[in-house]
Amino acid sequence: MKFGNSEIVIEMAGEKNQKFLSGSFEAVLRGRFNTMLMRETSSNSGFSSLPVIPGIYMALDLKKRTLRAIDPLGFPENAEVLDVAGRIVKEVDGNRYGPADTMTRNNMDDTECKTALWEMYQ
Repeated sequence: MKFGNSEIVIEMAGEKNQKFLSGSFEAVLRGRFNTMLMRETSSNSGFSSLPVIPGIYMALDLKKRTLRAIDPLGFPENAEVLDVAGRIVKEVDGNRYGPADTMTRNNMDDTECKTALWEMYQ
């Protein structure tokens, strides 16, 4: 996935393995997941061997007035991370694990653009 020169791009990440509420998309977005930030992770737990999973990227293009939430797990360079995480999650809880669908907002007004910038700043 390529980003334009006029886009501001951030990865959702925090001090803990946390999710982020996005008012712009009215959705909860996955933040960066790192097992080193987990407390009391048993080495017997399948989750202890998960690789670092990148958080959702938010990309705001002020020229086009467009906001995108993109899952980097769908990028070719993260194919191995996706494969390993998918196998572990399936073993532990039986669910399929894959990249989230890209969300897009178009034709944003000034207030919506400012709100998106504030969410990205947080």
